[in-house]
Amino acid sequence: MASLKKNIAYSFAYQLLILALPLVTAPYLSRVIGASGVGTYSYSYAIAQYFVYFVKLGLDNYGNRTIAACQDDRDARTRAFWSIYALQAACFVLSGAAYLAYSFLFANDLTVALLQGLFVLSSLFDVNWFFFGMEQFKLTVIRNTVVKVATAALVFILVRDAGDVDVYVAVMCGGFLVSQLILWPFLRRYIGFHKPSASEVFAHVRPNIVLFVSVIAISIYNTLSRIILGAMVDEEAVGFFDNAAKIVSVPTALVAAVGTVMLPRTSALLAKGEMEKARSHIDRTMLAVMAFAGVSAFGIPSVAYPFVEVFYGPGFETTAAALVVLCATVPLLGFGNVMRTQYLIPSKLDNVFLVSAFCGAAASVVVNLALVPTLGALGASFASVAAEAAVLVYQAVRVRKSFPLGRYTLYLAVFLCIGALMAAVLQLVPYMGSDVVDMVARIGIGFAVYLPLAALAAWLLTRRRRKTGGQ
Repeated sequence: MASLKKNIAYSFAYQLLILALPLVTAPYLSRVIGASGVGTYSYSYAIAQYFVYFVKLGLDNYGNRTIAACQDDRDARTRAFWSIYALQAACFVLSGAAYLAYSFLFANDLTVALLQGLFVLSSLFDVNWFFFGMEQFKLTVIRNTVVKVATAALVFILVRDAGDVDVYVAVMCGGFLVSQLILWPFLRRYIGFHKPSASEVFAHVRPNIVLFVSVIAISIYNTLSRIILGAMVDEEAVGFFDNAAKIVSVPTALVAAVGTVMLPRTSALLAKGEMEKARSHIDRTMLAVMAFAGVSAFGIPSVAYPFVEVFYGPGFETTAAALVVLCATVPLLGFGNVMRTQYLIPSKLDNVFLVSAFCGAAASVVVNLALVPTLGALGASFASVAAEAAVLVYQAVRVRKSFPLGRYTLYLAVFLCIGALMAAVLQLVPYMGSDVVDMVARIGIGFAVYLPLAALAAWLLTRRRRKTGGQ
């Protein structure tokens, strides 16, 4: 079994590399193709994403969990891989055909839609779920390092003015396809070939559909906001919201990185009956995630306006306001992610996960429709917060008798209080005369206040848990 610390480090690197391209290129693109051009890509990507969902179903979690349960049996994982992948390929045939029909019949821009088809095609070759289940995170990091750096370089070289939106879409979607293809030669190390029977394939349909429905529900509050913005306001509003979401995606993706590593590890421990070891992993993860969430939830809003001014340039004040609101999703998503990836999914409590996703979807739709027409990107940001809150509340209510919510709520409260104290201190810091200097100074002062207090709190909370025997 691979080193847990190394895998977490690799997963962090994987998520950072996924985020690196949009963050590195965002300041350049905001000045070259503008919020409208960024919005065109984001809007078309959001639509293509739905067709990808129908290819992948619930494989990111289901495939990960299934492969993790047979890590030590080459024959079993060979059978599992090919039977699951056969289902993925069959779904691509249907979804790919539907996407082509959409592109020619309904798309606003046929060229952009067809270029996004490369992204849809990439889902046919996406076998990350297998390598995550095998806890082989190093491969994905190396792959993304090469592909993301090359993609970023091509954006800077080829995207030169506002007329190059099509070029930008082509580079991005081509990068998605190449990044998936690169992994396939490594499969032979871990599996042989097996021609799955129909019964083997169909055995994966029902559990995948359950998780897939939750994926669609989650997509409503992660992706549909962009579509609603584009339809009810304009693509520029999508650009403002998307730029804020890119920044918040950094802390949320790092939280997700921990969950991605811990899901197969916890699944494997539960399969072996090592319950106490699994609980210990959950507790340590929750402590670390809440400490990270506290500084993110209050630290990013404290520097949001100077950061956006420096990073995106003038005219993106709406992005800064949306960023402040979206930061509230970090602790909500962090708490829920640990509960979901280390308790609900490994314990096969898929129905709880499913219903919670619908709660989030319902909250998102209601708040989006109520606020987007008047508040635009800011309304979509409030909808994201409402969605994450609804998901967390439902999951917490359902597992309150079997999951130590009291202890973990204490973790959350302690680190949020420390984050609030840090933000209060930063409010007393005078403006430094330059956005760059002011931002750097505030970041330094914020960490100087937060880190010692968070380290002390983590030590005290860990000591308290040991004394109380985990109660």
